[in-house]
Amino acid sequence: MLITSKNRLNALDDLAPVPVGEFSTAEAIDLSYQGLPEPQRRLFGLLALHPGRDIAAHSAAALAGLGVAEAGRLLGRLAAAHLIIQRHGGYWQFDELVRAFATGRVLAEVPRAEQDAAVTRLLDLALARTAACDELLAPQRYRPPPVPGGEAPEAAEGFAEWRTALSWLDLEWPNLVALCGLAALRGEYQRCWRLAFLLRDFFFRTKLWEPWIGTHQHAVASATAAGDTTALAMTLNNLGMAHADRGDLGTARGHYEQALALFREAGDEHGSTGALANLAWVNLYLGEHLAARRDLGIALEFHRRAGSARNVAITLRGIALAEVELGAFGDALRHAEQARDDFLGVELDAAMSASCLAWVRYRAGQAAEAAACYRQAVSLGERGRSPFEVARAKTGLGNLAAAAGSGAEAAQLWAQADRLHPGINPVTVGEARARQAWQSAGGRR
Repeated sequence: MLITSKNRLNALDDLAPVPVGEFSTAEAIDLSYQGLPEPQRRLFGLLALHPGRDIAAHSAAALAGLGVAEAGRLLGRLAAAHLIIQRHGGYWQFDELVRAFATGRVLAEVPRAEQDAAVTRLLDLALARTAACDELLAPQRYRPPPVPGGEAPEAAEGFAEWRTALSWLDLEWPNLVALCGLAALRGEYQRCWRLAFLLRDFFFRTKLWEPWIGTHQHAVASATAAGDTTALAMTLNNLGMAHADRGDLGTARGHYEQALALFREAGDEHGSTGALANLAWVNLYLGEHLAARRDLGIALEFHRRAGSARNVAITLRGIALAEVELGAFGDALRHAEQARDDFLGVELDAAMSASCLAWVRYRAGQAAEAAACYRQAVSLGERGRSPFEVARAKTGLGNLAAAAGSGAEAAQLWAQADRLHPGINPVTVGEARARQAWQSAGGRR
C-alpha cells in the first residue's frame, strides 16, 4: 500500500512521548533517525542533496555511490521507518518536515568533500542518461564531449529506443532542470552547461519554453564563469532558439547576434553558419523574406558540404517558407519536397517537413494535395509524440475546411488543435496566421 504523508506523520507522532504537534513530529523524526543503521543514516543525509521533489532509485544510488539494487533496499528500509514516501514509478519523496530535518541535522554531519562527490556523481548520472536520450531523439545532432574527468556512475543505464527515452524525460525533466540550477550554484560549470545543452531538443519537442530558458540562463552564467567561449556561443544560440520558438523575436535576435560574433571570433564555421541560419529564421518571421532567403541559401551550401542531412532538411524548409512569401511557388514546392524526401529518419522532422509541404501547397492553391500532406503530418506527429505538430497540421486542415466553405468542420478541427496545444503563435506558424485571418473574416476571405 502506498504510504502517504498523512499516514507517515501520524505514525511518527505515535512514536513521540509528547503531545501531537510540530514539535512532537520533529522528535518522532529524530527518534526514527537515531534507530537507523549507519548505511541508512548515510543515504538519508545524502538524499537531502537532491534538489528535486521526486527521487528515483538510480539517483539515490548515484548519490550514495551504490548499485541500484542496494540503494533500492536501503530506500525501502527508510520508507519502513517512515522517513521517506514511496511514490509510483520507482520514485521516492521527502515530506517537507523530514527534508528540513535531513538537511539541517543529518547533512550537516556529512563532510563537505563527501557531499561534493555525491553531487558530482548525481550530475554525471543526469548527463549520461540525458545524453543517451538525446542520441535517440536527435541522432544527427552535434553533442559536446563529456566533462573531462567525469565518469558515468554504475546506475547510468541506457535506453532501448526513443519512446522509452522520451517517457523517462517526461517524468524526469523537473529534476534535470533543478540539477542545472544546483550545478551552477555549486560551481559545476562544465556540467551545468552540458546538461542544459542536452535538454534542448526535448524542450523544443515539448515546447517547455520556461524551463528551456531557465536552464540556459544558468548555462550562460556557467559558461561565462568557466571562461569557455565555445560553450557560451553554443548556449546563446540555443537560448535564442527558445525565445524564437515562442515568438519573442527581439530577444532571440540579440542572443543569435552575440553567438554569431563569438563563433566568428573563434573561427568556428559550423557554429557561425548555425547562428546565421537562426537569424535568417527570425528575419523570416519578421517579414524580411529576401534577407532570410539569402542567408538560408548560404547555410544550405555549408550543410550540404558538411553532409548534415538534418540541417539540410531544416534549412530547405526555411527556404521554402521564404519563397512562399515571395510568391515563388514553384521553387518553394521543389525545396519543400526535397526537405520531405531528404530526411525522414525521425518522425518529428518528418512531421515538420510534411506540414511545410502542406503549407506551400495550401498557399499555391493545391487544396487536395495540401490536405493529404497535413493528414500525413498528423500521423507522423502522433507517431512522434508531438502534440504541437499534430495541432499545427489539424489547424491547417481546419483552414482548408474553411476555404471549402465548411465552417462547422473547420471549427471542429481548430478545437481539436486547441486541445492538443492551445495558442499556437501566428508570428511563427503560418497555419495559425491563416486561421486567425479566416476567423477574423467570419469564415469568408
